Amino acid sequence: MNGQEKPQPPAAAARRTGRGADRTAVAILLSGLVLPGLGQLYLKRYRRGAIILALLAVGFFILVSEAVRDTLELTASLEGYEEILDLQTAVNLAAETFSPDSRVYAGCLLYIAALWLFSIADAWRIGKKQRNSTSGMPLGGPPAAAGSDRGSHGD
Repeated sequence: MNGQEKPQPPAAAARRTGRGADRTAVAILLSGLVLPGLGQLYLKRYRRGAIILALLAVGFFILVSEAVRDTLELTASLEGYEEILDLQTAVNLAAETFSPDSRVYAGCLLYIAALWLFSIADAWRIGKKQRNSTSGMPLGGPPAAAGSDRGSHGD
């Protein structure tokens, strides 16, 4: 066989592909169910995972800071309130202070959801690319004609 690789049995190729599929599934679950960016870290794309986590942190920071600002406004409005608050009065005051139609809340939630979906799709794409590179198959599938792009080897 003069320098050529020995063909592997189909079982070995299936095992190798199975591991790649498992890694892709784990990466998608990490990005989808746990935290965006973890799938990228699991697939050893550290820079991309760190960027996604940093962008997520920015979105959560803005969301939490807006909620804290609204909470501080609510507590400030309660300082002048001299009666004992019942639950309905407290709910009414909170409804006046918090603005659920706020563009900041909606924008942050949309941003976080889009980042989450991007992270899932990206983890799938990276996993598929890694699986195909370890199995020797190009991203588009098997080559059209085996050996058609190589020169002839002297046997």
